[in-house]
Amino acid sequence: MDLLFDSAGLQLPDPSKEGDSLLSQSGPTSFHDANSHSETSWVPNRRESDSPSPPDADPTYAVDTLSPTSLGILRRLRSLLLPLVAIAYTTFCYIVHFKTIPVRSGGLFDDTSNNIAVIKSGMTSISIIIIGLGLLPIHSLIADLKSEEFFRVTSSRPEGTPLGYVNGISNPSFGMIDSFIVVFRQHCSPYYLLVLVVTILAIITSALAPAALSVETALFDSDVQAFAVGAIRPDDILDVTQVLSLDNPDFSRILDKASRLAWVEGVMEVPYSFQVVESSKYVVPAPLNLPMNVPARWLSDVAVMNPTCTYPVSLPPTYISDYVNYTQLALDGVGVTLNLDTVSLSQIAIVSASEVYNTTDAGYPANGATVFLLSGCIDGCRYDTQYNWDLSGLPVVQVADTDFHNNSTYNVSFLVCSPNVVIETREIRNDGHGRLTVMETPYTPRQGNLHPGQTSVMFSTALGMLDMGGGPSSILNSEAQTILLLGPTATNISGSFHDPPTLRPLPEADIAEIYAHMLHSATKVYLDGTFSTAYVPGRIWVERVVFASSLPQLIASTILLVILSGILILSHFRKTTPQFTLFSVAAALHGSEIPSTFAKAKRWADPKSREAEMVAPMGRKRIVLGKTEMENDVLCLQ
Repeated sequence: MDLLFDSAGLQLPDPSKEGDSLLSQSGPTSFHDANSHSETSWVPNRRESDSPSPPDADPTYAVDTLSPTSLGILRRLRSLLLPLVAIAYTTFCYIVHFKTIPVRSGGLFDDTSNNIAVIKSGMTSISIIIIGLGLLPIHSLIADLKSEEFFRVTSSRPEGTPLGYVNGISNPSFGMIDSFIVVFRQHCSPYYLLVLVVTILAIITSALAPAALSVETALFDSDVQAFAVGAIRPDDILDVTQVLSLDNPDFSRILDKASRLAWVEGVMEVPYSFQVVESSKYVVPAPLNLPMNVPARWLSDVAVMNPTCTYPVSLPPTYISDYVNYTQLALDGVGVTLNLDTVSLSQIAIVSASEVYNTTDAGYPANGATVFLLSGCIDGCRYDTQYNWDLSGLPVVQVADTDFHNNSTYNVSFLVCSPNVVIETREIRNDGHGRLTVMETPYTPRQGNLHPGQTSVMFSTALGMLDMGGGPSSILNSEAQTILLLGPTATNISGSFHDPPTLRPLPEADIAEIYAHMLHSATKVYLDGTFSTAYVPGRIWVERVVFASSLPQLIASTILLVILSGILILSHFRKTTPQFTLFSVAAALHGSEIPSTFAKAKRWADPKSREAEMVAPMGRKRIVLGKTEMENDVLCLQ
């Protein structure tokens, strides 16, 4: 076949040659006139016999593909994948967040806490796979919308779309930054903006959703066993004769140790044995054979404290003219009476527990009270004191001390601190670090390892030697006693015979708080098996691996999956648009001048030039999808 060359150098077949007729071509054909540089379009009068037979008319033609019905069913099933995965995954995550579900391997792998790192890695991988499978329809939707964008943007804009943008959009590897530029300059359809939004949501979901499910360790109960705990029996402190001997060497050592422990834990903050959360509220018998690092829980009697410290008013008389021969003094409102036979008029003294009685029955105080005496000379004073008390505003008793012809008068005030204990059986939990938590709900019947009467006596005596055993010497005899009555900063105060400082006790509420902490520490000596041991029911906790989920991440993942599922479902109702396939592109280019124009540009361009450089010389040309005379879609270059 002879070839002719137009003015642009393109080869065109010679229509004058027989057998090389262009009439066999369907659609308009352009001819260029070398002199006028104009082109004319010619549309042949096509007849039905001129059209090529469709592929299914050729018995030798076979297409290995599914029927449209089958494809539609598969697409719908594919669209259901994301909602089903989202429902199943998020439901499981919510369940494991509110319910403890252990990881069970059925012997396939080691599911103990020693292998938690491997289990956690495997769980993360499985979550990524599940979410990845669920997002497959989203990836397909993104690919479909990108493939449809070429024909959607060229057909929806009568004025056309810039060639450079259309050429980029038609590229499957069109980048994210370029896509943002196209959206920003509004050279795309709204569906392409949807592509960007869905892509970003899918990226966030694929990163966030797998992290919502993980594993952690949790404690599970083992079999019930007997725990040995400290106890106070009915005759441990007071014997059957109701005699309390503080002069007993063994008991004196216990009191001294209790006072030292109150200083060590309360002042030095050095822990001894188990530490109880809310130590100012509870006194807990210690587990004797349980290591601190073993988590467990058990039932035991505990002393629930509601400590108070007050300065009660003494019942008449309010003036004692002969303190030496005066024996008893009743204190109003606290229900105790003091035996003053052995109580000296020191500036600060702890009234021995053996000298404090119930006012009603003359027995030992049922509320476990500890009484402190504070006295200050007001008349006939000797100048051998290192400090003076400021007792203004406090209830006082005036006492005349005629011993050894002193003829001195004192203001005496009594500070009564009571733990106000209630004995209850509670569940106690050790967290595996030596910290005990007392649960709020009481149990019945009681375990009985704390006798109420003996426990009250324990509280009355626990701080009996605080003035001597409470740490280094201080202005109020010991550092612990100084802190109890004056506060932590008072340990730096020094007494002076020449210029004695005036001391004011702390407010009652502050003293009560410090008193409770010291009492909690001091009573550990009584409840560490020194007196008695009891056995109570308990369980050791065994650490196991359980499923866990992060609620904030789970909520965010749920919202994202719902949005993506909604977009996926609504996308099925979009207008049908051809995809960027060989068939669609070839059909749209039939009869168009674009192939010849692009071929000419490529022929004359440098072989090493990039595609963008070849398109650039075409300037502001636009691409639009128009109609031929036969109402066929054809791409035109404007």
